[in-house]
Amino acid sequence: MNDQQWQQLNARLAGIELPPEPDWWPLTWSVAAIALSTLILVLVIRQKRKLSPQQTPAAEAAHRLQQLQHAWQTGELEARDAAYQLATLLRLGLGLRQLEPTPPPQLAHQAAEWHALLSALAQLRYQPQREATLSEQTFNQIREWLQC
Repeated sequence: MNDQQWQQLNARLAGIELPPEPDWWPLTWSVAAIALSTLILVLVIRQKRKLSPQQTPAAEAAHRLQQLQHAWQTGELEARDAAYQLATLLRLGLGLRQLEPTPPPQLAHQAAEWHALLSALAQLRYQPQREATLSEQTFNQIREWLQC
């Protein structure tokens, strides 16, 4: 290309205008609105959690114990199945990894009752001949221990 052709080409290109830069305000406001909405939602959820009482494992177990006792009384649940669930409720409600012959520290003064209850639950759960029976006293004893 010679010099004259370059000048003609430049003359034709000189009339071209670049487009305006994009307007970022709508995107900025959208991101800000989403962030603000998310923040408000998080604050509302936290506030609800603070207002609603957090149930402890013992309180949840006590509530489930009441349901279990009702199911056992109405005959919806056999004694063996109730014994399995009672052992689980007792373990979870007291925060134990497993039920052991040694009572937890808060029940150390009731070691004899602890052993009697564990042996009764074990007989109901694991023995073909059930010498132990499930009674209202068993439910009451577990309820009392969950409140400790």
